[in-house]
Formats: sequence, C-alpha cells, structure tokens
Amino acid sequence: MLGLKASQHCEGCPGARAEGEHHPTLELTTECPHRCPHCYCRYALRRGVRIRPGLYGEMGGCLTVSQYGEPTVLGTRLVEILRRVREAGTFDRIDLQTRGCRPDLAGELSDLCDLIMVSVDTLDPDTYERLHGGEAERARAFLSGVEEGLIVRSLFLPGINDDLPEELAGMDCDPEEVFVQPLIPFGDAVERLGRLGLDPDRFDLVGELLDWVEGFRELGFRVTAPACWLDSLERALRELGEEVDPRWLRYAPEPGVPRPRRRFVPLDEFLARLE
Repeated sequence: MLGLKASQHCEGCPGARAEGEHHPTLELTTECPHRCPHCYCRYALRRGVRIRPGLYGEMGGCLTVSQYGEPTVLGTRLVEILRRVREAGTFDRIDLQTRGCRPDLAGELSDLCDLIMVSVDTLDPDTYERLHGGEAERARAFLSGVEEGLIVRSLFLPGINDDLPEELAGMDCDPEEVFVQPLIPFGDAVERLGRLGLDPDRFDLVGELLDWVEGFRELGFRVTAPACWLDSLERALRELGEEVDPRWLRYAPEPGVPRPRRRFVPLDEFLARLE
C-alpha cells in the first residue's frame, strides 16, 4: 500500500487488519517528565480515565510495554520487571515504548526486549525543549545505547519536524526501521501544536506524509507505518475507486478518549502468574 509496509511491531497484532483490540499491554506508570501537547496519556488522565499498573489483555502473544506514561521513570524497577517477563517466556515478543529518558538503561533494556521503540519527533535541542519540555541529548544518548532491535517511532508534524530525516542520519545509531505515524488529534492537540509551528493544512494529508517518508528513504532508512492505518487507507480506496489519487486523501480519525478496555490483571497478580 503506497509503497509502505507495516512495522515489525504490528506483526501478530489482532487489531492490525480490522477494528479491534491491539497487543496486550503492560502498564507500569502514568508518570512522564515530558509535556508533549499531543500525548494521549495526559489527555486520557484529564478526561478521568484511570490507568492502573498491570496487564491489559491476555497472558500471551506479543506484549507492549507500555502505551501510557514513560516506563523508564521506574529506573531499575523496570529492568527487574522485564527480566521476570523475559525469563518466564510467556510472551512471543516484548516491545518497549519509550522516549529514552534514561540512557543509562538502554543497554540492559535492549538485552531484555525484542524491540525498543524510541519515540523521536525531533532531535533539534531547541525544538525538542519547546515540543516535549525535555532534553534532546538524553534521547540522543539513549538511541546510541540501544544495541539491538531499535525502532525509531516518529509522528509526522509538518512545520515542526520536517528536518528529522537529516537529524536522524547524523546520529550514531542504526535503527532497524523508522516507524512513521500520522498525528492522532486527541483533544486540542492540533491547536496546541499549531502554536509551535504545526502546519494545519499538511499534517493529515497522505501525500505530505509520503513525501516525508521519501526523505528518510533517500538517506538509507527502512520506513514502515502502522498496519491499522494502512488497512484503513486500503479500505477507503476500495470504497472510493481506483480513479482516486491516494496522495490527496486526508486522514480524519475520530479518536474519542483513549482508554484501556481489555481484561485487567493487577501488576502483583501478573508478576505472580509468571512464576
């Protein structure tokens, strides 16, 4: 579809080809040192969603750690938990999502996880501070410290991160893929990002995202996208007909409030089941 393939992270995901639940997720915290305007965890918390530490989903398949909060704020506790999960062998794959706040943990985490998905929307120090309220140097150090299974996970924010391909090419890291994702406009994210430079006419246009993708490819990166997003585009094109140019389609989700809806197992009980 559009010359893009799905990310490794999407392999084995029940929600990849239809509307449905995604991988089971292990939630450990809602804390995060960043203040990203587009963060769905912060938006969910503001809307009264309660996210408790534990497993959401089944004890099997591919595990994502985590969808809410920044897991590395737990420090060595995160390493201990992941070691227990790895040694139990319950899950086919362990995927960690992080902004790389703790570069000192990068080596240990890459030993324990199959995929380390580092969310990188910019590596420019000034833009990073304005967008995330954190230090780009920490993300840079984390990227350099991941030894295997590195995926750079990037949101398309035109007007803000157009230069990310060049910034990433200047890094001392070798990601297996750059996992590009369209912006999901939770709450007033578009308005808040607009104050930081987001182009409101480009962020949801498929052709603009594909041009950004081409910038990564020209620099030698393998680029992927979410399977569920590709699936939605494929279904839209089947309905609209072959004469429609997909580059002029706009991605217009109705995200609602992101809340976990799967069966919940508290963290202590989850860890006990691993014994």
